[in-house]
Amino acid sequence: SFYYHRKKSLRNKSNPELEERRDELEEQMNLTRLHLIQEKRLNVEQRAKLSLVNAITPLIDRMIHEIKMLDKCSGADKDNRINYICELTNHINSQNEILTHWIQLRKGELSLHIESFPLQELFDIIQKNRRSFSLKGIELRIEPTDVYVKADKVLTLFMLNTLADNARKFTAKGGTVSIETLSTDSYVEISVVDNGIGMSDEQVEHVFDRKAIIDGSSTSHGFGLLNCMGIINKYRKI
Repeated sequence: SFYYHRKKSLRNKSNPELEERRDELEEQMNLTRLHLIQEKRLNVEQRAKLSLVNAITPLIDRMIHEIKMLDKCSGADKDNRINYICELTNHINSQNEILTHWIQLRKGELSLHIESFPLQELFDIIQKNRRSFSLKGIELRIEPTDVYVKADKVLTLFMLNTLADNARKFTAKGGTVSIETLSTDSYVEISVVDNGIGMSDEQVEHVFDRKAIIDGSSTSHGFGLLNCMGIINKYRKI
């Protein structure tokens, strides 16, 4: 350290302006290196998010195939296919939980990848999971839309999946879950609406403090809603 500073001071005496310019260039190079490292890290994170979501699509396609085959089989074969559909559903839920844990770990460091895309693309993905609603005797209604939005595509899908799944859990047989949009000049409002049991005033008061909400066989620990709130708060900051 002493040698470095001594050497630098000697150089400065010979040509102070040149050495000052050299130091400025070194600072700029260091900042550029830091930016490149950060961009690479963000790129890896974005690819990880996309890979989690893309891994779900083949599972949904398999479920659709098995559901179509149910009408053509009976007995043990039908039971096996139903069990396989349940396994696929559990696998999809586990993938969703991985994304949930990732968001929980990131917390305030969450980065948004903003892009323009047709909202209907996300609605089509959610529509593929309508069988999980019909198996419970619930109708899933999704209002078609032709609007384009500017948002993080992966995290928007995560929020829609979370809200729709919560609605499914707490809606009784014969109920309806609807996904609707309201378009204005400056924003698009997406609503997930159900005619389920709703929440008491006490549950609403504690909905974001990780207090479990229990109704018969359905339990929600609020992590999904917490993550949704975290994503929305991040949007508000930018």
